[in-house]
Amino acid sequence: MRRAAPALPVAFEPDSLRNLQDSARVDKAFAYPNAIYAPHVYTQVFQDGWQTEDVASLRASVDNAVEEARAHGAPLLVGEFGASPTDPHGLRFTKEALAAFDGARASWAFWVYEEGTQGAWGLYDAMGDARGALRDPIADVLARPFPEAVSGRLESIALDDGALTVRIAGAHGTHRFSVPRRIWSAGATATCDGTPAKVTAAAPGRIDVECTGSVIVLSRARRGA
Repeated sequence: MRRAAPALPVAFEPDSLRNLQDSARVDKAFAYPNAIYAPHVYTQVFQDGWQTEDVASLRASVDNAVEEARAHGAPLLVGEFGASPTDPHGLRFTKEALAAFDGARASWAFWVYEEGTQGAWGLYDAMGDARGALRDPIADVLARPFPEAVSGRLESIALDDGALTVRIAGAHGTHRFSVPRRIWSAGATATCDGTPAKVTAAAPGRIDVECTGSVIVLSRARRGA
């Protein structure tokens, strides 16, 4: 008997009003087996550029997104977020948003890599059809380590003072992490429940960590160590 091919993943968005209201009503779950809920998070960015720096409202928007994803029975991907990287308020928004996404164990996509229209939101200065200079402050914020695939159930993610702490339930093997060479140019060291763990380079910017415990801590390696 020929088996049907599994349904391809589909990312879907709520109404764009969520960009202003920071919540979306779910009357009926999205009827697709491999659905991914992908709202945008722009809390107060379109109103005042996030000059209020209202962290509580930003976190509430992410909490709402978690509940909306749960109502759909789908994992959460923040399909867009961002603010002007040339503005200190925008940089702080990005940092606080990433911390909130980590708290929700949510994947994310930053808006935007490069663009030539607004000239203010991309990772690069806009210069017509040509790419301008890289905006180092926002590149440094986005170049952060994260768990790419874990053997077990991901319980929590926290990045603090340059160290990444990941808690995993039912861990029993090898875990893969993305380690950006822009910031962690010498690679990373790791501990598993406080004990040094085996770290293997898997690919450029990626490492494998051996751990059968529940807490992995990644730290920036020192050159020559």
